[in-house]
Amino acid sequence: MRRLAFAGRSWRELARLGARLVPGLAAGIAVAVDGLASGGYFPRTWRLTTIALAALAAAALFGTRRVVLARRDWAFLALLAALTIWTGLSARWSGQRTTSLLEAERDFVYVIAALAIVVAVDRFAIAQILVGIVAGVTIVCAYGLGRYVFLGHPLNPIEGKLLFEPLGYANALGIYAAMGIVVAVGLALAARD
Repeated sequence: MRRLAFAGRSWRELARLGARLVPGLAAGIAVAVDGLASGGYFPRTWRLTTIALAALAAAALFGTRRVVLARRDWAFLALLAALTIWTGLSARWSGQRTTSLLEAERDFVYVIAALAIVVAVDRFAIAQILVGIVAGVTIVCAYGLGRYVFLGHPLNPIEGKLLFEPLGYANALGIYAAMGIVVAVGLALAARD
């Protein structure tokens, strides 16, 4: 039987390499897709993100024989869940009941994302996830900058001529880029050691 190979590697080796890249690719795609969809601002986007991350977490839970979570993992998940519950409960005393419930629903994305990372990702792949996050942020910022430079945009009544797309708000895009820079600097400093 003839062995198929690509650049001196067997298909089995390529499959193992691809499997090791999955966490970073998944993180990069999630960050890029949500970023390009107005930064995940609208309920439809975060609902779809929640479903996708829940499917990932469920696949990881069903696909593993035994899931071992450290105490800090449980604490982190519990704190995120408590924040989500508190946000939902704030609808009782809030003047904007619907807004509070929507914010609780948005917070649930963070709980599911943390659960997916804790159960689906090996500790050694955290650096890949961070690289994926930096790549996703870079894609979103490059897309916005490319549209701004090459296509331009008409004067916006709120944002003026500021760079604000695709997130819809100039400060949001700046914060988004700054978070990507902080993660990138952290990765660079960690790689130096």
